[in-house]
Amino acid sequence: GNNNPYVQDNEISFTHWNLNENQADFLRFTKWAVGILRSNPVFCRRNFLKDNDIKWLYPNGQERVDFEEDDKPRVLGICLSGEGIDETDEWGHPIIGETTLILLNAENTAIPFVLPSLSEETQEKTRWVLVLDTHRPQILEQIIEGKGLYLLSERSISIFKMDHRH
Repeated sequence: GNNNPYVQDNEISFTHWNLNENQADFLRFTKWAVGILRSNPVFCRRNFLKDNDIKWLYPNGQERVDFEEDDKPRVLGICLSGEGIDETDEWGHPIIGETTLILLNAENTAIPFVLPSLSEETQEKTRWVLVLDTHRPQILEQIIEGKGLYLLSERSISIFKMDHRH
């Protein structure tokens, strides 16, 4: 039998579009999260990442320089450089995005994560702005300085962008 729902016009393919409050909230959150990803060129690259475009981080804020074959981290930070895109727009201007920090926690408990300070050579403090937390979607625009602690909730993803408005 054919159970492909795309070719059936019956209860198998029926989608109930009258959303309850929780479903509507989830739809709004999903649209908002997709908007964050689509608005930042670091997530819309046409080319593969190079080594200097990405940094992998331990929860203590230190960079991971190598992964062992059996190393399966359950808590991980990923820092994507907004300046390392190495692409141009249709007018030949360099595409520059926002340097973005993604924190992932697959553990059953919250984990304190030290946010990186990327400006150590200039002695300026790096400031991070929370733009998404899947565990607490209502918390926005929280600012944390580099080397500061962020409590990464259990089984969650948090996304920060670098704040350039010192």
